[in-house]
Amino acid sequence: MTAYAKAADLTLTAYRPLAEGRVSTDPVLQDIANRHGTSPATVALAFLIAEGRIVIPASTNPQRLRDNLAAQTLGLSEEEIRRMRRLDRGNAS
Repeated sequence: MTAYAKAADLTLTAYRPLAEGRVSTDPVLQDIANRHGTSPATVALAFLIAEGRIVIPASTNPQRLRDNLAAQTLGLSEEEIRRMRRLDRGNAS
C-alpha cells in the first residue's frame, strides 16, 4: 500500500498509531526513547511523521498529549529509523 500511495502522490494516515499502547512495551522503541529522554509513544509518532504519515493519536491525559505534540520536533537518526522500519509485526489491519 505504501508504494501505491507514493506512486499516486497520496499521503497515508496512521490509524491507531500507538497500537492501543502496545508501542510502550517494545524494546526497540524503549531503547530509542531512553536515548532521547522521551517516551516510546513519542518515538513511534516521530517515526511515522518522518515517514510522511499523517498521525492522529488520541488521549485525554495531559502528559500524553504533551508527548504526542513533542513527536513533531523529535529528531531521529537514520539508524533509529532503520531499526524501526524492521519492526513490522504484521499488525496492520
